[in-house]
Amino acid sequence: MLTASSLIVQSLWLGGGVKLPTGKYNPEDNRNIAKSSNLFQLGTGSVDLNLSAMYDLRIQDMGVNLAANYRITTANRYDYKYGNKINLNAQLYYKFRPSMQVSIAPNAGIQYEHASLDKDKGFDVTVSGGNLTMGTFGLEGGIRKFVFGANYQIPFGQDLASGIVKANDRLMVHVGFTF
Repeated sequence: MLTASSLIVQSLWLGGGVKLPTGKYNPEDNRNIAKSSNLFQLGTGSVDLNLSAMYDLRIQDMGVNLAANYRITTANRYDYKYGNKINLNAQLYYKFRPSMQVSIAPNAGIQYEHASLDKDKGFDVTVSGGNLTMGTFGLEGGIRKFVFGANYQIPFGQDLASGIVKANDRLMVHVGFTF
């Protein structure tokens, strides 16, 4: 029950960035799908724009975190353009504080990804793009200024690259330092 003495904390973060073409793009990989589909390139060869927003609402030690990331792609020098991509995420969490210096927060949620079709010299690449929905659960922690966490993602709805690609479970791990 929400009372007048409940602590309510809200945060909104907005961000943006530029992705540079640092990985290797091989134009021959998108010509022969049987050998090595363009879906598995090490790089895009393009400069892309990333926009992100995150909202966090916490009442006492329980909270919800909503995040969105949108990538606007450009064509590379071979006139191949990967589809724009959106990633949406919602997580519920509860923060335990065993001491003033330590926090532990288990979480669970849902994640949705959508990628538009790629374009090769202006033509749609039908074995690209698609949708993926995953259930997520994980654990975040902090000791003083160090943060760490792990998140396990399980696909439960997908239609990727016209059904050619199947996503498996994912494990994401992170470590950080706040300053």
